[in-house]
Amino acid sequence: MTADAPLRIAHVMAGAPMGGAEAFFERLTAAQHAAGEQVLAVIRRDPGRAARLRAGGLAPVELPFGGFLDLRTTPRLRRALAEFRPRPSSPGPTAPAASPAASGAAASPGP
Repeated sequence: MTADAPLRIAHVMAGAPMGGAEAFFERLTAAQHAAGEQVLAVIRRDPGRAARLRAGGLAPVELPFGGFLDLRTTPRLRRALAEFRPRPSSPGPTAPAASPAASGAAASPGP
């Protein structure tokens, strides 16, 4: 992956029809798409959310997310993710280095 290659980001939201997390999901996915990233939005079937995502240029994948006895969502979600192939990003040069305290290393005693 080159520095200029767009990220391939998959987001999955099986939330309520509308709430804070759901509204953030819609804004985030639309903003990432507008910034040139390749975004897959997977949502619980919701005509309003699907329409808003489409208006933002996305093609959401709608799945039932029907609970414990739902035997369709998991294989469909796996297939959608496998076909999209999200690509993890590697930390760039601005990623903070782990401090000795964060890594569990003991501090050396003073003089």
